[in-house]
Amino acid sequence: MFNIEIDPETHSEDEAVFYIGRITLGDHVESFTAAAQPWDAARYEKQWRHAARELAGGAERTAFVTSFIHPNAHHTFIWAAWRVGTDVHLQEMLLLRGLLPGVLDVDRIGAFVPDHTRVSEDGDKISEWVVDLDDVARFAA
Repeated sequence: MFNIEIDPETHSEDEAVFYIGRITLGDHVESFTAAAQPWDAARYEKQWRHAARELAGGAERTAFVTSFIHPNAHHTFIWAAWRVGTDVHLQEMLLLRGLLPGVLDVDRIGAFVPDHTRVSEDGDKISEWVVDLDDVARFAA
């Protein structure tokens, strides 16, 4: 099972406005907060469908953006996704602006996703979920 969704109702806390989203990866469900500016809920959904279509169409990597502030923002939250045969491997990730090769282009998000690894630079195992590519393709439809 693969699904990612967002509640279009905004929430405010400490002058920040955000949405609540949820990603389903097999039996695992995780909530996240998404910046409500400059993107609205429909823009997040559009990016997620695009990313899913990329994977279904043969792309080796992409990402599902879960909190976007600006292309030059200090950070952007994503679920990085790598196609491995008929599986899709996903890891929650923080893209730090200072480590990116250029200004973040969400329409080419796959170019900013690092090579797939299951171990951090410090040798720690990275949390990862695996879903069936067919489930991602169904989400894209």
